[in-house]
Amino acid sequence: MMSLLFLLVAVGVSAGVAQPCVAPIGVRNLAKYGKVSQSSSYSATSHPQLAIDGNKDSIYSQGSCAHTKKDNKPWWRLEMDTSESIGAISITNRKDCCQERLKGALITVGDSPNHDNPVCAEITDVTPNTITVCCNGMTGRFVTVIKPSSDYMTLCEVQVFRYIKQESLPREEEEIKPESYE
Repeated sequence: MMSLLFLLVAVGVSAGVAQPCVAPIGVRNLAKYGKVSQSSSYSATSHPQLAIDGNKDSIYSQGSCAHTKKDNKPWWRLEMDTSESIGAISITNRKDCCQERLKGALITVGDSPNHDNPVCAEITDVTPNTITVCCNGMTGRFVTVIKPSSDYMTLCEVQVFRYIKQESLPREEEEIKPESYE
């Protein structure tokens, strides 16, 4: 049973919303092909595209982090060409300071360009590392990270991975799949 649980987490399936998981290996990062925007830019060198440049350098002065001004409800948004089934989202937090700024930020997925899409996860782990959350097949064109308070927001890298369907699992594990993932 424990090995099945590990396998389910490793492929991006979790028992509930906002469960940490492992980013799938060899799955295309959808964020690289989308358009991005954010509520504001702290400077000319902190634009939203830096969060999808493929560089996980998390020291702000190195020039690879998107950074907003101190906004009321700062946000960063990815728009994809089509609605996608999302399995996991990885976010690399700032390392040199200010990690706590991401605490309480919500990750939403849906088809609305506004801030009213369903919540995939709330960021509670504010270590200076990359965190990965499972969205369990939530569908949408827009992935948004929004902080529901007045603050700065820094995202050094955002990766979005397609949902891995149950039929991708080995046959014996597939027999005990949760009904909610059919």
